[in-house]
Amino acid sequence: MISLTMVASVLIYIYPLRVIFTAFVANASGGAIAAGFPLTLQQIGMMFVVFGIGFSLLAGLLTTLHARALYLHKRLMLSALECLETRNDMITWGVVALTGMASTVMALLLPEDITAAAGYVYWSLVFSMPLMSWLAARRRRLLASGQLSATAHKLPR
Repeated sequence: MISLTMVASVLIYIYPLRVIFTAFVANASGGAIAAGFPLTLQQIGMMFVVFGIGFSLLAGLLTTLHARALYLHKRLMLSALECLETRNDMITWGVVALTGMASTVMALLLPEDITAAAGYVYWSLVFSMPLMSWLAARRRRLLASGQLSATAHKLPR
């Protein structure tokens, strides 16, 4: 069921991604590269809303898949390190999903003339993803050194 939802989400996500990217290229080129279709400010805002929903849904589904794997860790015979990596990935995809939700909320709340500013929320990933990588590496080192208790973090021994 999760996989089917993921396929449907990709279909929802791709068209707004194409429209937003095409509009960005047209704007960045000063109109030298035509967008191919005119968009009103209201339509651009709706594209950011639909894009944000699709982006958040995909990231949320990946979070759910990782959570499911963690739940089934005994049946999957995951080691403590594999469980930690699964948890790290689950948290990272959760942050990505929250970023998409924040952009969607901004696209809904901002006035029409600045709705496209909701796209700048995704630039926060430039900072949050390296932070998530650093935290994951830190947890790996703590687990390897024995300072991270497998039972305290619900990891198998």
